[in-house]
Amino acid sequence: MHKPLSTFSLTSLPSMYRILAILGNSQGINLAEDEHSLRKLPNVEIEWLREPSIKKLVSILWRREKWDILFFAGHSKSKEDLTTGNIAINSQDSLNLQVLKNPLKHVQQNGLKLAIFNSCDGLGLANALADLGVPYIIVMRESVPDQVAQDFLQFFLEGFSTGISLYKAFRKAREQLKYLEYPGAVQIPVIVQHPTAQPLIWPQRQYKDKIKDFDEQITEKCKITYN
Repeated sequence: MHKPLSTFSLTSLPSMYRILAILGNSQGINLAEDEHSLRKLPNVEIEWLREPSIKKLVSILWRREKWDILFFAGHSKSKEDLTTGNIAINSQDSLNLQVLKNPLKHVQQNGLKLAIFNSCDGLGLANALADLGVPYIIVMRESVPDQVAQDFLQFFLEGFSTGISLYKAFRKAREQLKYLEYPGAVQIPVIVQHPTAQPLIWPQRQYKDKIKDFDEQITEKCKITYN
Protein backbone atom coordinates (compact mmCIF):
# COMPACT_ATOMS: atom_id res chain seq x y z
CA MET A 1 0.00 0.00 0.00
CA HIS A 2 1.33 3.42 -0.93
CA LYS A 3 1.86 5.92 1.85
CA PRO A 4 -0.38 9.01 1.68
CA LEU A 5 1.17 12.21 0.44
CA SER A 6 2.31 14.55 3.17
CA THR A 7 1.08 18.14 3.27
CA PHE A 8 3.14 20.43 1.04
CA SER A 9 4.54 23.46 2.84
CA LEU A 10 7.04 26.18 2.01
CA THR A 11 8.74 25.40 5.31
CA SER A 12 9.68 21.98 3.92
CA LEU A 13 11.44 23.42 0.86
CA PRO A 14 15.21 22.90 0.71
CA SER A 15 17.44 25.92 0.17
CA MET A 16 19.57 24.02 -2.35
CA TYR A 17 19.39 20.97 -4.61
CA ARG A 18 22.27 18.53 -4.96
CA ILE A 19 22.74 17.12 -8.45
CA LEU A 20 24.76 14.11 -9.55
CA ALA A 21 25.53 14.78 -13.22
CA ILE A 22 26.80 11.86 -15.28
CA LEU A 23 28.20 12.76 -18.69
CA GLY A 24 28.60 9.48 -20.55
CA ASN A 25 29.90 8.51 -23.97
CA SER A 26 29.82 11.66 -26.08
CA GLN A 27 30.67 10.18 -29.47
CA GLY A 28 28.81 12.15 -32.13
CA ILE A 29 27.03 14.46 -29.67
CA ASN A 30 27.87 17.69 -27.85
CA LEU A 31 27.49 17.30 -24.10
CA ALA A 32 29.10 20.68 -23.44
CA GLU A 33 25.70 22.31 -23.99
CA ASP A 34 24.10 20.06 -21.37
CA GLU A 35 26.84 20.97 -18.93
CA HIS A 36 26.37 24.66 -19.69
CA SER A 37 22.62 24.44 -18.95
CA LEU A 38 23.31 22.78 -15.60
CA ARG A 39 26.00 25.26 -14.61
CA LYS A 40 23.58 28.18 -15.03
CA LEU A 41 21.18 26.79 -12.42
CA PRO A 42 20.69 28.74 -9.18
CA ASN A 43 20.80 27.20 -5.72
CA VAL A 44 22.52 23.95 -6.68
CA GLU A 45 25.57 21.94 -5.81
CA ILE A 46 26.69 19.67 -8.65
CA GLU A 47 29.04 16.69 -8.63
CA TRP A 48 30.29 15.82 -12.11
CA LEU A 49 31.12 12.35 -13.39
CA ARG A 50 32.65 12.48 -16.87
CA GLU A 51 32.73 9.09 -18.59
CA PRO A 52 33.14 7.28 -15.26
CA SER A 53 34.26 3.69 -14.94
CA ILE A 54 31.71 1.16 -13.67
CA LYS A 55 33.56 0.98 -10.35
CA LYS A 56 33.59 4.77 -9.97
CA LEU A 57 29.88 5.15 -10.79
CA VAL A 58 28.77 2.40 -8.43
CA SER A 59 30.99 3.77 -5.67
CA ILE A 60 29.46 7.25 -6.01
CA LEU A 61 25.90 5.92 -6.02
CA TRP A 62 26.51 3.95 -2.83
CA ARG A 63 27.84 6.95 -0.94
CA ARG A 64 25.85 8.44 1.91
CA GLU A 65 25.33 11.80 0.24
CA LYS A 66 21.79 12.75 -0.65
CA TRP A 67 21.16 13.52 -4.32
CA ASP A 68 18.01 15.44 -5.19
CA ILE A 69 18.48 15.11 -8.95
CA LEU A 70 20.19 12.40 -10.98
CA PHE A 71 21.16 13.62 -14.45
CA PHE A 72 22.55 11.59 -17.35
CA ALA A 73 23.51 12.75 -20.82
CA GLY A 74 24.99 10.53 -23.50
CA HIS A 75 23.77 7.47 -25.40
CA SER A 76 21.10 5.05 -24.21
CA LYS A 77 18.80 2.36 -25.57
CA SER A 78 15.71 0.67 -24.12
CA LYS A 79 15.11 -3.06 -24.04
CA GLU A 80 12.45 -4.19 -26.53
CA ASP A 81 9.87 -4.87 -23.80
CA LEU A 82 10.58 -1.41 -22.30
CA THR A 83 11.20 -2.82 -18.82
CA THR A 84 14.73 -1.45 -18.62
CA GLY A 85 17.52 -0.09 -20.78
CA ASN A 86 21.23 0.53 -21.18
CA ILE A 87 23.28 3.70 -20.72
CA ALA A 88 26.72 4.19 -22.25
CA ILE A 89 28.65 5.57 -19.29
CA ASN A 90 31.90 5.79 -21.28
CA SER A 91 33.29 4.78 -24.66
CA GLN A 92 33.71 1.17 -23.55
CA ASP A 93 30.96 0.33 -21.07
CA SER A 94 27.19 0.19 -21.60
CA LEU A 95 25.33 -0.67 -18.40
CA ASN A 96 21.83 -2.07 -18.03
CA LEU A 97 19.97 -0.29 -15.23
CA GLN A 98 19.24 -3.69 -13.69
CA VAL A 99 22.96 -3.92 -12.92
CA LEU A 100 22.61 -0.65 -11.02
CA LYS A 101 19.33 -1.63 -9.35
CA ASN A 102 20.63 -1.81 -5.77
CA PRO A 103 22.75 1.37 -5.78
CA LEU A 104 19.96 3.26 -7.57
CA LYS A 105 17.47 2.03 -4.97
CA HIS A 106 19.82 3.33 -2.30
CA VAL A 107 19.88 6.75 -3.99
CA GLN A 108 16.07 6.74 -4.23
CA GLN A 109 15.65 5.84 -0.56
CA ASN A 110 18.12 8.57 0.35
CA GLY A 111 15.89 11.31 -1.08
CA LEU A 112 16.16 11.34 -4.89
CA LYS A 113 13.38 13.54 -6.28
CA LEU A 114 13.98 13.66 -10.02
CA ALA A 115 15.92 11.73 -12.65
CA ILE A 116 16.62 13.29 -16.04
CA PHE A 117 18.03 11.12 -18.84
CA ASN A 118 18.78 13.42 -21.75
CA SER A 119 19.51 10.56 -24.12
CA CYS A 120 17.82 8.52 -26.85
CA ASP A 121 15.17 5.81 -26.50
CA GLY A 122 14.58 6.18 -22.76
CA LEU A 123 11.15 4.66 -22.03
CA GLY A 124 12.75 1.50 -20.66
CA LEU A 125 14.94 3.61 -18.39
CA ALA A 126 11.87 5.45 -17.11
CA ASN A 127 10.02 2.23 -16.34
CA ALA A 128 13.01 0.75 -14.51
CA LEU A 129 13.41 3.88 -12.39
CA ALA A 130 9.68 4.11 -11.66
CA ASP A 131 9.78 0.50 -10.42
CA LEU A 132 12.46 1.61 -7.96
CA GLY A 133 10.18 4.35 -6.64
CA VAL A 134 11.87 7.41 -8.16
CA PRO A 135 9.23 10.19 -7.86
CA TYR A 136 9.71 11.89 -11.23
CA ILE A 137 11.58 10.78 -14.35
CA ILE A 138 12.13 12.71 -17.57
CA VAL A 139 13.37 10.83 -20.64
CA MET A 140 13.27 10.96 -24.44
CA ARG A 141 10.87 8.38 -25.87
CA GLU A 142 12.88 7.76 -29.07
CA SER A 143 16.01 8.78 -30.92
CA VAL A 144 16.43 12.50 -30.48
CA PRO A 145 18.45 15.00 -32.54
CA ASP A 146 21.25 16.49 -30.47
CA GLN A 147 19.90 20.02 -30.91
CA VAL A 148 16.43 19.01 -29.69
CA ALA A 149 17.87 17.37 -26.57
CA GLN A 150 19.99 20.42 -25.82
CA ASP A 151 17.18 22.90 -26.39
CA PHE A 152 14.63 20.96 -24.36
CA LEU A 153 17.01 20.70 -21.40
CA GLN A 154 17.75 24.42 -21.56
CA PHE A 155 14.06 25.39 -21.83
CA PHE A 156 13.01 23.02 -19.04
CA LEU A 157 15.72 23.96 -16.55
CA GLU A 158 15.31 27.68 -17.19
CA GLY A 159 11.59 27.43 -16.46
CA PHE A 160 11.73 25.00 -13.53
CA SER A 161 14.48 26.92 -11.75
CA THR A 162 12.33 30.08 -11.67
CA GLY A 163 9.98 28.41 -9.19
CA ILE A 164 7.12 27.22 -11.42
CA SER A 165 5.85 23.67 -10.99
CA LEU A 166 7.66 20.74 -12.55
CA TYR A 167 4.77 19.95 -14.89
CA LYS A 168 4.32 23.54 -16.00
CA ALA A 169 8.03 23.82 -16.77
CA PHE A 170 7.86 20.54 -18.69
CA ARG A 171 4.85 21.62 -20.74
CA LYS A 172 6.35 25.02 -21.54
CA ALA A 173 9.62 23.43 -22.64
CA ARG A 174 7.79 21.03 -24.96
CA GLU A 175 5.74 23.89 -26.40
CA GLN A 176 8.93 25.77 -27.21
CA LEU A 177 10.14 22.79 -29.25
CA LYS A 178 7.34 23.47 -31.74
CA TYR A 179 9.39 26.30 -33.15
CA LEU A 180 12.40 24.14 -34.00
CA GLU A 181 12.96 22.73 -37.46
CA TYR A 182 12.42 19.10 -36.39
CA PRO A 183 8.85 17.85 -37.02
CA GLY A 184 7.36 15.97 -34.07
CA ALA A 185 10.06 17.08 -31.63
CA VAL A 186 7.40 18.19 -29.14
CA GLN A 187 6.34 14.55 -28.61
CA ILE A 188 9.80 13.21 -27.79
CA PRO A 189 10.25 14.32 -24.13
CA VAL A 190 8.24 12.25 -21.64
CA ILE A 191 7.65 12.68 -17.91
CA VAL A 192 6.77 9.75 -15.65
CA GLN A 193 5.41 10.23 -12.12
CA HIS A 194 5.40 7.63 -9.36
CA PRO A 195 2.02 7.32 -7.57
CA THR A 196 3.52 8.46 -4.25
CA ALA A 197 5.39 11.46 -5.67
CA GLN A 198 4.99 14.74 -3.79
CA PRO A 199 4.82 18.18 -5.46
CA LEU A 200 8.23 19.33 -6.61
CA ILE A 201 9.44 22.92 -6.80
CA TRP A 202 12.90 24.40 -7.30
CA PRO A 203 14.67 25.73 -4.18
CA GLN A 204 14.02 29.46 -3.87
CA ARG A 205 16.15 31.09 -1.20
CA GLN A 206 13.87 34.12 -1.01
CA TYR A 207 11.13 31.83 0.35
CA LYS A 208 13.45 30.68 3.10
CA ASP A 209 14.44 34.27 3.87
CA LYS A 210 10.79 35.33 4.13
CA ILE A 211 9.98 32.39 6.39
CA LYS A 212 13.00 33.18 8.59
CA ASP A 213 11.97 36.85 8.82
CA PHE A 214 8.41 35.83 9.68
CA ASP A 215 9.63 33.43 12.38
CA GLU A 216 11.85 36.15 13.85
CA GLN A 217 8.93 38.60 13.89
CA ILE A 218 6.72 36.07 15.68
CA THR A 219 9.49 35.34 18.20
CA GLU A 220 9.97 39.06 18.88
CA LYS A 221 6.22 39.57 19.36
CA CYS A 222 6.15 36.68 21.81
CA LYS A 223 8.97 38.26 23.79
CA ILE A 224 7.07 41.55 23.93
CA THR A 225 3.86 39.80 24.96
CA TYR A 226 5.31 37.73 27.75
CA ASN A 227 7.99 40.04 29.16
